[in-house]
Amino acid sequence: MQRTVYTDGLDQYFIEQLFRLPGGEMRHLENIRVSQPPRSRVLLWADLKHSDMEEIEKSNSIPEIERILCRALLASDVAQPKQRVLLELYTNLVLFCKDQHFNREQTSVLISIIKNVHQFNTETPLNNTDHCLTYCSELLLCHSVRRPPFSIDLFSSEQVTQILSYFINTYMRHYFLYKYIFTPEVQLDISLSYIGIPEDTDTEETAQSGSSPKSELKTIVQKEVRDEVMRLSAQLQQRLQDSADQLNNAISKLETNIQIKK
Repeated sequence: MQRTVYTDGLDQYFIEQLFRLPGGEMRHLENIRVSQPPRSRVLLWADLKHSDMEEIEKSNSIPEIERILCRALLASDVAQPKQRVLLELYTNLVLFCKDQHFNREQTSVLISIIKNVHQFNTETPLNNTDHCLTYCSELLLCHSVRRPPFSIDLFSSEQVTQILSYFINTYMRHYFLYKYIFTPEVQLDISLSYIGIPEDTDTEETAQSGSSPKSELKTIVQKEVRDEVMRLSAQLQQRLQDSADQLNNAISKLETNIQIKK
């Protein structure tokens, strides 16, 4: 985004706001946006195959479950912090499914549902809580109603309620933590260029007078930019707090609805 400011009709400067991604890559603000959730689809055996579920059912320890999940779901080194977080997420899901006595198909599908929601969540550093909740609900609905080939009746209404309650109290409770870990760090980079003022100044004249028109203008501009950045930072902090409050309110309402259904 570019903004042009004129001073006395002669001088102008451009403020270019860019986002810096890891590795030095620069991305314009308009290219970072919240996308709509993908169309829900049947995810049976999409990630964990039948043979994987057979091994998981026979496993008697968490390390064994982690080994199977790591082989089936994680492409890179599990020693990396991000991969460890994902492994813990999937392992806890398997343990939840065991507690609920879900069968192989249900466990495989639920792992894929949360995996898809997580991938959608981490596509953007912006807040997309509503879209994540909607996407998770649509995927569960796609596996709770028999309408081949668009959906299958794998989960009962009671099981959907249990899954939503688990999802809200685990993944959505730590939504901002997942967002922080798995999305690029966003940095505001401001560059200034002046039009109408020569790049080379008379150093002798500057030394004699103690200041120059360009240095004075730079001082004024830098002060204005600094004040504006502070104002934007305060607004950003307030928006983050508002987003956190909205998320907590949404979770509370969903929990209330779930309790009523029970």
